[in-house]
Amino acid sequence: MIKILLLNGKRINIEGIKGKRSQAALEFMTTYGWAIMIIMLSIATISYFGFIKPQSVLPDKCIFSNGMICQDSLITSSSLNLSIINGLGRTVYNVQAVIDGDSGKCTVDGLDFATVSPDSAMRVDCELDKRLQPGQKSKFKVFLNFTKTPTGYTHISIGEVYGSII
Repeated sequence: MIKILLLNGKRINIEGIKGKRSQAALEFMTTYGWAIMIIMLSIATISYFGFIKPQSVLPDKCIFSNGMICQDSLITSSSLNLSIINGLGRTVYNVQAVIDGDSGKCTVDGLDFATVSPDSAMRVDCELDKRLQPGQKSKFKVFLNFTKTPTGYTHISIGEVYGSII
């Protein structure tokens, strides 16, 4: 059924107007959809071939869970150094650091197992078993094992360190 509207003595087909509007909307979405897709493909191609390196744009970060606060980090070609604050509000015992995927040795305040008072900083120094390329960025997963009492159960604070290698 075709609806006809009289406007100032002229007949207007309402069905035809609705069809033209939807066609215009569809053409608009299609045109911009193709444009967005071409831009995305261009960015992906440029990134794939190495003209843009997303890693160089990312900031350095050092984040730990479970009440440990990473104050500072330094990555060199042969070591990872961290300054971590005990934010648990209690003394932690038998603190030990381990880097995931690396067999290098880590010490906490110069000891294999350390005791750290509440709200005080601990220095974690890890020797890496592999040499890193200066100027690049690297990511490490660090496990900080500790107990809340001298003979208690082991708790783990997992940290992620990402930064430039000096």
